[in-house]
Amino acid sequence: MNVFVQNLPDNVTYTEVERTFDRPLRQCGVRDFHIEKHRGRGNATITILDVRAGQNFLATYGTIPSYRGGKPGLPLRYNNQQLRIVKDKNEPSDFAVQALVGLVFSLVLSRSLSLSRSLSLCPLPLSNGAEPSLTWDRTTPGI
Repeated sequence: MNVFVQNLPDNVTYTEVERTFDRPLRQCGVRDFHIEKHRGRGNATITILDVRAGQNFLATYGTIPSYRGGKPGLPLRYNNQQLRIVKDKNEPSDFAVQALVGLVFSLVLSRSLSLSRSLSLCPLPLSNGAEPSLTWDRTTPGI
């Protein structure tokens, strides 16, 4: 899902936008996201992989539409300027989703490799005498 952010300063950097949204996104359960700052404009698009967590973020910080400009649930500010956060009218591009899925897969793979290395270095045998092994759970939410 895409979230559209307005009222950012034109000269804000990607790092500043990421720093602004990292904590609120994570508080709403968003673990995997990509921010695209639109160059020369005070807008950004946040692509969120987990739709349920994205809806939670919008319910918490999003601007409720109305004919008078809308009111935010919890105001999110940057340099004392209240940000307008809405669901983007455009769906995420296939490229953005594939990039996020690839990132998540590589993170999961690297974590399991480091876990398997630590298991193989473990001097204690398992209770049933079997070798330690890892299984991939394809039903993990958010993946």
